[in-house]
Amino acid sequence: YELPLGEGQVARLAEDGGVDILQTFPNEGPESAVLVSRVEKPWAVDADGRSVPTRFEVEGDSITQVVQHNSTHTYPVVADPFWVPAIIIGLRVAAHVVVKVGSRTVRYAVAPASRVVNALRSFQTLSFRTGSHTFRLDKSAMKHILERHHPNYWNGTTKSTQTFFNPSMSINDVRSTVHAALQQHQATLRVRGTNARISLSGKVNGINYQMVVDQGRVVQFYPK
Repeated sequence: YELPLGEGQVARLAEDGGVDILQTFPNEGPESAVLVSRVEKPWAVDADGRSVPTRFEVEGDSITQVVQHNSTHTYPVVADPFWVPAIIIGLRVAAHVVVKVGSRTVRYAVAPASRVVNALRSFQTLSFRTGSHTFRLDKSAMKHILERHHPNYWNGTTKSTQTFFNPSMSINDVRSTVHAALQQHQATLRVRGTNARISLSGKVNGINYQMVVDQGRVVQFYPK
């Protein structure tokens, strides 16, 4: 099976037999890698419902499932890997985000400040024009959004209600989601213009979001 790994992502065989997908960061050690998704421990059963020994082998961005069937098993043998994304299940102590990734629960610590700075080094301002008005998502606002709501860049600040993006989302994914949200509200933005503070909500790719645009600038964006 070919894994759809993003930039900086690597696959590692886990102790429980599953495969962890980790996001690594340039100039940071392996201990800084963040678990973003995984392929659960493999399984295989024969036609009589009996378990068949099986395991994963990992090479680069490919995993192979080895099924050790023999003449004692009734055919056909069924095997199907189960891929699961990381899902934010809550916030516990101030220094950690608690994340459920399939059968595993992991804690993400506060990210070093340099991580988001390095990640945004080549970020280009998003400009969205509707009517005679142009609305922007600049580097400063994106930094705020990531530090508040992305587990990979979280700076540790919290509110009474705290939500996070899926950690597998890249900065470009977040940027594209903001753009899609702006497109959904073209009529409102065109009428209200760039001299107002506008609070908007909607859904992109099945995820509810909240967005605030102030004086033509996107200043808040987060999943609800």
